[in-house]
Amino acid sequence: MLIHSMLLRSGVNGPGERAVVWFQGCDLHCRGCFNPASHPFDHARDKPSQLVLVASNDGHDHSILIHQNVDLHIGSFAAGAIVPHRMKANRFAWVQVAHGELLLKDILLKTGDGAGVSEEEVLEFKVNEPSEVLLIDLA
Repeated sequence: MLIHSMLLRSGVNGPGERAVVWFQGCDLHCRGCFNPASHPFDHARDKPSQLVLVASNDGHDHSILIHQNVDLHIGSFAAGAIVPHRMKANRFAWVQVAHGELLLKDILLKTGDGAGVSEEEVLEFKVNEPSEVLLIDLA
């Protein structure tokens, strides 16, 4: 599953105001689909192995504003990818694997596994199979 695009505030996609995340690669081809651009996967345009900031305490990089000293990232990684993430000084992280299998500091993490990380400048994900992760960067 790949992220096609994000909209931080929408009053159209359901009741009330909400953040919306569209995923890439739908193959249902529903009649009247309002987002057919999300169907094909284009290797030149789509980046399947990256972390995307979705929420932060100051709304930087167009993220959703939350009132905690946290940066929340989601990632969708292709098999074989090596994905680095630079940590801010004096921060901790929690990594949760929603799906897949990867190595984090030579520790094997599989679907449902989580790991706490501290005192690291760079986290490096070595991806064994297609994976989806949450990375919570904490004070």
